[in-house]
Amino acid sequence: MNSRVLSSSMIGLCLCYATSCMPPNQVDPNFSQAVKREWTRPPTKDAGPVEWKGSKVVSRVLPYPDFVSLFIRLPIAHAAVTGKGVKVAVVQGGSDKTTAVLVENIAPGAEVVVVPCGAKEAGDARLGERLADSGCRVAIVPDLAVLSEPALLELARDLTARRVLVVVPSDLSEERAAIERVNKLHALGALTVGRVNRQSMVMVESSERDEAVKPLNRQIRTFPTDVFSAVDPMRGLAIGPAATAAGVATLVIEKWPALAPAEISQKIIAGARAVWQGTAIESGRWTDVSVDPVTTRYQPRNEQSVFRFRALDAAGAVGVDTEVPWFLNMLNCPKAWEITRGAGTLVVVTDQGFHLKHPELAPHIQATNHFGPMNFNEPKQNFHGTDMSRILLAVAPAARIVPVLCSGKSHGAGGDLAGNMARSFQYAVQLKADAVSSSWAGWFNKDEKLLGAVRDAVDHGVVVSWFHYPRPYPGLLRSSFTYAAGWDSGQELGFADRFLTDPPGFHPVEIEAGLSGTAPQAAGIAALVKSANPKLAPKEIEALIYEQATPIGGGVLVPDAHKAVLAAKQKAGGKT
Repeated sequence: MNSRVLSSSMIGLCLCYATSCMPPNQVDPNFSQAVKREWTRPPTKDAGPVEWKGSKVVSRVLPYPDFVSLFIRLPIAHAAVTGKGVKVAVVQGGSDKTTAVLVENIAPGAEVVVVPCGAKEAGDARLGERLADSGCRVAIVPDLAVLSEPALLELARDLTARRVLVVVPSDLSEERAAIERVNKLHALGALTVGRVNRQSMVMVESSERDEAVKPLNRQIRTFPTDVFSAVDPMRGLAIGPAATAAGVATLVIEKWPALAPAEISQKIIAGARAVWQGTAIESGRWTDVSVDPVTTRYQPRNEQSVFRFRALDAAGAVGVDTEVPWFLNMLNCPKAWEITRGAGTLVVVTDQGFHLKHPELAPHIQATNHFGPMNFNEPKQNFHGTDMSRILLAVAPAARIVPVLCSGKSHGAGGDLAGNMARSFQYAVQLKADAVSSSWAGWFNKDEKLLGAVRDAVDHGVVVSWFHYPRPYPGLLRSSFTYAAGWDSGQELGFADRFLTDPPGFHPVEIEAGLSGTAPQAAGIAALVKSANPKLAPKEIEALIYEQATPIGGGVLVPDAHKAVLAAKQKAGGKT
């Protein structure tokens, strides 16, 4: 078994995002309208006919251009249910509608009402009865401090007895009283919801600046948190995860109206993704894991160095899915495969480490090379190139690949690693490769020798996929996220992250998310297009992918592999 440290220096790509620095329990008073404007998306079932095979969707399901819905696979769930006919009560202090709007965006068919709960209402023993009699099936309490602990517990007990599911945030503070309050609510049947950051991580290094998305908590094991969901990346809203889970609960209730609260919770928990984070609780830093050199299965050294949890999944909660992994479905790959699977193409994957004996890679490897002091037998090389190669082959299953391992002592621009990366692009030209998949980090994009090698590769007929190239260049694919392109001017090709080719729970969450996985998806589509028409130049391939992509709003263009391949064949004069 090989062992290595999963550290930020070893991850193939790193990207920082601007987030609000508001305290985690405060909400911008002007935010509810912005949430409604930016997050309200038409349900998939209203966007067009959906074709089913049992509980699997076989037609294309497009993402919505926001992060949270992608994180919980909401569009797939919306192909079946939208919360129609289900009533949700938001029990809170004041009449702010932010939480209500968040729930509505998850369950657009539900009726969401705000129930202000001041001092007078808090002492009303009939509050639970009134909510149940009004037809509420879900009650979310976004701020547990709105009621005294006795009143809160009595309300939760009363609502649960009246078949109303109570949803509360799992407080991540270090205060013993807060921990005990959540534990008591959980014991009464409340669904407890924790929060994760953009990288799907419950615990992060204590140096992270934004308190709203820094859930490092040494007491995390003492909270009985049922599921974890994402914080809104632009605002860091601590109420977001609980509101998201409440919305998912309405989807479950629409599908199975007779379920009791405990059964609703069980559907949500069972449908969530089982994952783990290899982080030391004391420091919030990554720890050693063991990695099998053939299967690339990850295993923590001991249970104290990991935190196992479940990430909310709306599609899983209502028992539906896509026939192939969703990132392939949204790219329309199955339809493209009816024409070509990428046969006859050669793609170089330049990265930091590969498991050449992996059964999904080995049959496709045409050649290998390494530049720098490390070779393929070095036990300290990391996993990253393996996963990137597997994602590429998931998109273009018949392509041939060339793993190129780059290493060096200096990791900055102008260092020997950047120079060896440049050599990998030169090698792609020598091989007459069709494409290069590059997931290298953004700090290398100031190295002029590397940038020159990238341009030279494109000029010699090689499509390059690398988001961090600093400016548009004809024939170079700068892949982005399905939920991030709207932050920039113009339109960007959006790809899904956190959809690896393995079943849930196979990977630690440290490697689930990031721009890295978008590069091989873009390179894979380029391989499909080149397979359909070998005469196309890189700039023509890039143009076809952009022209045939599907806009989903927010400046995001989701590539359509099928339409791009059809257009390529038409240019070649072939029958479609």
